[in-house]
Amino acid sequence: MIHPYTQAELQRLILDLSGIFDVVRAVEPVLAVEMPPQAGEAPGGCFHCHAVWNHRAERCVNCVSLRALQEGKRLTKYEAIGQDIFYVIAQPIEVDGNPQVLEMISKVEDQALLSAYGVNEFVNRITAYNAKLHTDYGTGLFNRAYYEEKLFLLLKKADLNKTDVAIAMMDVDGFDYVATHFGHQVADEAILAIGQLLTANVSRRRGDFVARYSPSSFVLVLDNIPRRLMRERMVELVQRVTSLRLMGYEDVRLNVAMGVFLLSDLRQASVQDVTQTLTRRVDIARAAGFNRIAFSDR
Repeated sequence: MIHPYTQAELQRLILDLSGIFDVVRAVEPVLAVEMPPQAGEAPGGCFHCHAVWNHRAERCVNCVSLRALQEGKRLTKYEAIGQDIFYVIAQPIEVDGNPQVLEMISKVEDQALLSAYGVNEFVNRITAYNAKLHTDYGTGLFNRAYYEEKLFLLLKKADLNKTDVAIAMMDVDGFDYVATHFGHQVADEAILAIGQLLTANVSRRRGDFVARYSPSSFVLVLDNIPRRLMRERMVELVQRVTSLRLMGYEDVRLNVAMGVFLLSDLRQASVQDVTQTLTRRVDIARAAGFNRIAFSDR
């Protein structure tokens, strides 16, 4: 349950909890800002919430508050700054009708816990966990969790700024055939090659990325790309993937079906809405024949 508060109630709660935790604050994780402590303070008075971690300039790799807001439930994480380790509780709340997250942060001082691993090993484990949280093991691409978290953020920002986001899902047919007739190693090489091809052909603009959504499908997210350019880019990518040949296995052929969604077509779409639409359009493209793209439900 997401508890509603007025600004005054929230400030009393923060004051009460400050006797228990080292840092208690409300953040707006979409914009990555700490909310003002006084009611009525202008948004310009906010500062980036990740700055609390030793003046960090970029959003945390494991932004627990964004995930808590997205999932609508309390989540926790460990964060390491140098040799200092912190435990973070992120609780989604509502303040005067606006979604925020209450962060409660404590420095880990439990010597029994720290001695069990050693401080250096504990820090290494936290760092490795945060790095792997969004990485697909087989390809090194971003994974489904990253796609869902990042898309949630981009949709919110695009709606706020009245910009657009293009999302494409590419499902690749033939992996099972390749694995059966050429071996699982060749199938893995094909997956890796497709991931590398897609990554090489997606812009390095902030917000654009490729992720592996499932064993046989990939998603491409392009932030604020013109509609015509997006269509041309998707047609080119389908052609590139279907003409891909593996060295030593030139007989391997892969077919794809792609579904595409633009936020401007349904401005209030959620991540779940987008994914359902993409899955439906992939099915439409597959039903139309080999290597087709569905830009609509018709």
